[in-house]
Amino acid sequence: LSRFNVFAKYHPYMIGKIDSVDIRSQTAVVIDAKTQRRIMINYEEGIERVFTTNKSKYVEIIGKIRIDRHYNPISISLVSDIIPVDTGDIGITEVLPSFLVMTSSAEPAIKVELTEDKRFYSAKLESLHIFTCGHTRVDLKECLQERVDSCWDEFVREDCSDLTEPALAIRERFLNTFREVEQ
Repeated sequence: LSRFNVFAKYHPYMIGKIDSVDIRSQTAVVIDAKTQRRIMINYEEGIERVFTTNKSKYVEIIGKIRIDRHYNPISISLVSDIIPVDTGDIGITEVLPSFLVMTSSAEPAIKVELTEDKRFYSAKLESLHIFTCGHTRVDLKECLQERVDSCWDEFVREDCSDLTEPALAIRERFLNTFREVEQ
């Protein structure tokens, strides 16, 4: 930041919709869902398969994304990967901390979708009071694992005499779904 208050901030990823691809010049245009801004991308050989098979669909773009002061992407460079957006459910066992195992064979599915502005993934498993967001699907899984861990601490490990009735119900669901194992 200088005395002229220049704003130059970067993110390593964004979600956008592929608008057009020019394989000869290895360029593509991605549209930011919130602002509808069209952003030109130069990409490396090998990534065009993702562009051509996912045209008009949302993708995760991994690279150097310059954002404005409102956190809207304005330019993209150094693109290292393009990944199709995957809003398929996540099985709870995929995000369990290493100290927990399932107690039943019925594995709850965590519902995944894009947020309304199409900038983040969101996940929810209402029965266990698990709600979180992530920039990428990998980030979302990490956030889910942290959330399960913190919920276990909050609802199961802590003294339950201070818990409200709804919190006690969540605690009971956690205890009926998981058990702690020695590490």
